[in-house]
Amino acid sequence: MAQAFTHVFFDLDHTLFDFEASKRTSLASALGEAGIDDWESLLPVLSQVERPLWHALEEGELALSTLNDIRFKGLVDKAGLDIDHVPLAASYLDWLGQSGGLLDGAREVLDALAGTHTLAMLSNGYSSVQRARLINFDLSQYFTTIVISDEIGFAKPDGRFFTHALDEAGGPPIDSVLMVGDNLRSDIAGATAAGLATCWYNPDGIDAPTDQPIDHTIEHLNQLHSIVI
Repeated sequence: MAQAFTHVFFDLDHTLFDFEASKRTSLASALGEAGIDDWESLLPVLSQVERPLWHALEEGELALSTLNDIRFKGLVDKAGLDIDHVPLAASYLDWLGQSGGLLDGAREVLDALAGTHTLAMLSNGYSSVQRARLINFDLSQYFTTIVISDEIGFAKPDGRFFTHALDEAGGPPIDSVLMVGDNLRSDIAGATAAGLATCWYNPDGIDAPTDQPIDHTIEHLNQLHSIVI
């Protein structure tokens, strides 16, 4: 008999929420406020600067409280911009909470599951950004549990993150919980280590690693319903 799940834990960025759209709009808006219009050439620079920072965060080597300042200091220095990175960094976070939208199928799957399952949101992100998105994009209604790394002091894949999430969700049986996320390290490996079943959201259809256990894989969110039920 197929496993019946009662609880579904969702990652937010890149899983339910279109972070890349939010990032483009936010960078363009923040740079525009600083009098810089050529945001498109700076977008890959920002990505290059921040990628190792997010990895360091997941490794527990960097605090989220310093990540935003460091990445925009890196962007300004690497691009040779003659602007103060501090207000640029703050503006970017403000715009992130307002910009972007849900990925294709996200609203539909949340609507379908909210009446029959207990849903939680688990995010490695800034509290101000994710809380703003929950309000601005009408997401709070779906989640009985919301866990944000900025608010608890540790990030996925840290086992304490998943223990905290399970406690906040009322301590459901481990085998009744499915973790859905796009990040093989923070979402999938972290949840696996915590004993949870996993569903890898893989919209690009890339090859799954042969050395990592993954219980389910989907390329579109509309495939999730048949796994959960």
